[in-house]
Amino acid sequence: MNNRMINGHFDAGSLLPWTCTNASPAAPSAAKLHGGTVNSSISQYVKVNPGETLELLVALSDVRAPLTISVVYYSASYAFLGYGLIKNIPFNAGNKGTMNVRENVSAAPAGTAQALILINKLPQAGSSDVIVTGVELFSGAEEEPMVVDIFKLIQGNQSLIKS
Repeated sequence: MNNRMINGHFDAGSLLPWTCTNASPAAPSAAKLHGGTVNSSISQYVKVNPGETLELLVALSDVRAPLTISVVYYSASYAFLGYGLIKNIPFNAGNKGTMNVRENVSAAPAGTAQALILINKLPQAGSSDVIVTGVELFSGAEEEPMVVDIFKLIQGNQSLIKS
């Protein structure tokens, strides 16, 4: 399986190519979404095909702030096409421990060329910094070529049988 996120574990020593608002690198290999009354987010566009289903995994720690995790579908010209996921995480959901979010994302609608992955710490007085230690996005279509091979075998193409 191929993780679509570039620098999804923040190993590059920076947050590039993520787009950041009130976020900064945190050691070791993490992103810090600043707490308090500011809105803090990291986001990244990834290539997605129409009809494709995805699975999103986000590793968080010190979740003592309200968060939303979203996958938003766009055309090649950035026309909004719809949401694949909106996950709300309430204040104090993870306390001081870690939280792993694993969500299936709705299929990309017709015309989709890209998806925006957004992790957003919402403003709230008294909320803490949130640490993001990893973001992974996988396609559910990774196994599709095997279906094509089986279909060809059924039609009598024996050259696909491996010894």
